[in-house]
Amino acid sequence: MIFNYNNLLIFTFVVFIILNLYLNKHSFFYLIPSILLFIIITQFLKADSFLWISMIIFIIILNNLHLKLENLILYSFILLSIIIIILSNNLIILYLSVEIQTFSLLVLIGSYRNNIKSLEASLKYFILSSISSGFFLLGLVYLFKTSISLDLNLFNFVLNNSSFFYSFSNSILILSLLFKLGLAPFHYWIADIYEGSDFVLILLLSSLCKLSIFIILLKFNNNFEMLMFLGGLSIVIGTIAGFNQTKIKRLIAYSGISNFGFIIISLSLNNIIGIEICLLYLFIYLFTNLFIIMILILYKDNIEFIIELSGYFMNNKILTIALVIITFSIAGIPPLLGFLSKFILISTLINYNYIITGCLCLLITCIGIGFYLRIIKILLFQNNNFYVSWNNIISLDKNNLYLNFIYLGFILYYTLFYLLNPKFFISLITYLLNL
Repeated sequence: MIFNYNNLLIFTFVVFIILNLYLNKHSFFYLIPSILLFIIITQFLKADSFLWISMIIFIIILNNLHLKLENLILYSFILLSIIIIILSNNLIILYLSVEIQTFSLLVLIGSYRNNIKSLEASLKYFILSSISSGFFLLGLVYLFKTSISLDLNLFNFVLNNSSFFYSFSNSILILSLLFKLGLAPFHYWIADIYEGSDFVLILLLSSLCKLSIFIILLKFNNNFEMLMFLGGLSIVIGTIAGFNQTKIKRLIAYSGISNFGFIIISLSLNNIIGIEICLLYLFIYLFTNLFIIMILILYKDNIEFIIELSGYFMNNKILTIALVIITFSIAGIPPLLGFLSKFILISTLINYNYIITGCLCLLITCIGIGFYLRIIKILLFQNNNFYVSWNNIISLDKNNLYLNFIYLGFILYYTLFYLLNPKFFISLITYLLNL
C-alpha cells in the first residue's frame, strides 16, 4: 500500500515536469505549469486572493479529519470569521470576527477532555486571548473617543495627519494583533498551545488563524519602526529557543515565531516592495509549513519527541527525502524555494540601508539552519530508538491519502523548480496586490 502512495507522490511530481517539457518546446526554463497556475488565479479567481488561499487550506484540513458534527460547525465558524475579516473594514466587525474564531478554537483545543495538556492549553488560550482582546477593545475605545468613527479607511486617513492620541490607539491595536500572532515578546503562550493540540489543529493555528490576524494587520497604517524591532526580536528568540526544543510541536511553534518575524520585518519596510516580499514570504512559508505538518498528520501515533523521527528513512525513503527537501527549503538552503524569500528580503534591507537589520537576518538564518539540520540528521542517520513502521502508522482512508500525496507532490515540485522561473512568483504577488 505504501509503495503505491510513494508512486503517487513521484507521479504527481513528474507530471508537472513532463507538462513543462512537453508544452514548452523552446526552453525548459519557462515553467508552463506556473503559467497555467497564474492564468487560473488571475482569470478565474477574481476575488480576494487571501480568501482562496484560506479555502484551499480549509479543504486540506477537512480532508484530514473524521469530523463530528459539532466540530464541523466550529471549523465552519472559523472559516466564516476569516471571510468576514477579509471583506470588512469596520473595526467592531473585525473584533467580533476574531472573537468568533477565538471561541471556536478554544472549544476545539479543549475537546480532548482526557488529555491534561489539551485542557491546560485551552485554559491558557482563553486567559491570554482575553488579555489580547482587552487591549484591542482599549484601542477601539480611545479611537472612537477621538474620531467618532470605526471605519478603518477613515482611521488610516486621519492617522496620517494626526496627533499622539491616534498613534497611541493604533499602537495598542497593533500590539494586540501581534499578541495573537505569537510574536516576541508575546510568544510565551504559543508553544504550550501547540503542545496541547493535535497536528490537524496545529495546521489550523499556524495557517488560517495566523493568516486572518495578519490580514487585519495589513489593513492598518502600521507603526513601522515598532514592527521592525519586534520582528527582529522574534527571529532572534524563535531561532535561539528552537535549539533547546526536544518536542516537535514546540519546535514548529518556535519556527513559526522566527518565520513570522521575517514577514513582519518585510512589512515594516513601508513600501510596495516590502509588501510584495511580505506576501511572497507568507505564501512560501504557509505551503512549506503545510507540507511538513501534513506528513506528520499521516501518522496514527501522535509524535511527541523529535527523536521519534529516527529510522523513517529506512521505512519510507521517498517521503523522507521529500520531507528533507522541504526542511532544507524552510531553513533557507539555496537553491530551494525558501531561500528565495530570505534572499530577496535580506537584499532589499541592505539596498534600503537597513544594514544592521539585514545582517541580523543573515546571521539568524545561518544560525537557524542548525536546528533544521538536527531534524535532517535524525531522519537520515539516527538509529531506530523508536521503530516506526509506515505500514502500520498511516490510518486515514485511501481517498484522503491519495489527495494528500497529490498535494505533497505539487508543493514539492514548486519547492524544487521555482529557480527555473522565479519571475513567476514575483509577477503573481505583484498582480495580486492590484486585484
